[in-house]
Amino acid sequence: MHPPDIVSVGSNSLWLDLILIVLLVIFHILFVFKLRLDEIQWKYADYIWLIIAALGVIGQAAQVRQHWYATIYEISSYNAKATLRALKQQVNAAIGPGICELPDTPLRQVRAEYKLACAEFTKISKEVLSANEDRDIGFLSLLDTSELRSNFHEAGLLETLDKVNKAYSNFSKAIREQSVAKEKSKSTAGEFTLIIISPFLLIFALAIRITKVSGEILIKRKQKKLLARQPHPHKLPPRRRRKEIPVADARMSFRRRK
Repeated sequence: MHPPDIVSVGSNSLWLDLILIVLLVIFHILFVFKLRLDEIQWKYADYIWLIIAALGVIGQAAQVRQHWYATIYEISSYNAKATLRALKQQVNAAIGPGICELPDTPLRQVRAEYKLACAEFTKISKEVLSANEDRDIGFLSLLDTSELRSNFHEAGLLETLDKVNKAYSNFSKAIREQSVAKEKSKSTAGEFTLIIISPFLLIFALAIRITKVSGEILIKRKQKKLLARQPHPHKLPPRRRRKEIPVADARMSFRRRK
């Protein structure tokens, strides 16, 4: 299935570089040379590109989570297959000659236990051997061996039952891990939208930020030129200092005026 155009463009670095160059040209012409934003207006631009970048980062974070759990799902799928094979091996052993061939003993209780064990393990095996790694509900109730255990007293039967239960416990755990990973690898509708457009949001924010730098550099250059045109304070002509008149001369001059 061919991906949509927006996915093809958003996942291609060459297309993203081209979009960045086009946006830079447009933003420089519009904001730097035509509108000529001042310093305060460029400060407001910080809010715009930061908000857009934050949305892009949220989309990227959702994508990281999705990829992580997709990897975990693959690992748990292999684990489920391996534990199912181990469970089938234990069930095959449980209906083998060691269980289903009645022991040569005159004790009726022992023979009855082996006969019951063979019947129960055979019933379990039909469900287990036909199962695949995508299900564990079908024979969950069949492996509830709490009542079956109370009927066994022979050490060999109890050991076989423990091995089957342990193999099933491992398989059930692997299936549940696989189910959790599969669920968490999915994205919501909002996350999916942000994942698709996050490359474009980050490119848009980057273009605004670079344009802001250009605009501020232009403003600083203009301010520097204005300062250069003004006379330097050290180059101003020195002020004439008032001639200091001694106090005695000042008094004589005042008396003469009178």
